[in-house]
Amino acid sequence: MLQRETPNTPQVYLCPTCACKLHAEGELLVCAKHGAFFAYGPHLLVRAPSKAPRVQEASMPWEINAAQPR
Repeated sequence: MLQRETPNTPQVYLCPTCACKLHAEGELLVCAKHGAFFAYGPHLLVRAPSKAPRVQEASMPWEINAAQPR
């Protein structure tokens, strides 16, 4: 038997990490433990970018040597 998606049925999204039901906050879907996601199509959730400052990327070995005085 073939199943069809009905557009009138509200979509329920689950957290990909803990499988808890996500609640909507504006355009985002939020898990209390694992942060915000957004739906990218009917079957794919993408983690929303965080607003926390990014960790400084590690320098390459030649950058570290050039920064040290000789």
